[in-house]
Amino acid sequence: MTNSECFIYKIHYLDTGEILKIAPEAIESCMNPGVFNIKPVSYHEDDTLINISNDNCSVDLSKEDILLGKIEIITEEFKPEIYRKQGMCTTCTNCGQCSY
Repeated sequence: MTNSECFIYKIHYLDTGEILKIAPEAIESCMNPGVFNIKPVSYHEDDTLINISNDNCSVDLSKEDILLGKIEIITEEFKPEIYRKQGMCTTCTNCGQCSY
């Protein structure tokens, strides 16, 4: 994984107050609990635009808007978190029904 893929990007649109969060996804194997596949964030930059995207979202940001203070990009270190569905099995038998 490259450096840019290890971050959560929070894009703060200062004029509206909206915050868009683009983060990698950690997906646990249903047949091998504890084994994770990380779906990364991609970050591409050219002369006028910055593109930040993952499987669910893609955003193009104007460098001019960032320099004018209309948009702020905040980065945080990505730390995978494990989420379990509530009310499901208490012990894993690797059946695959819960998608974990």
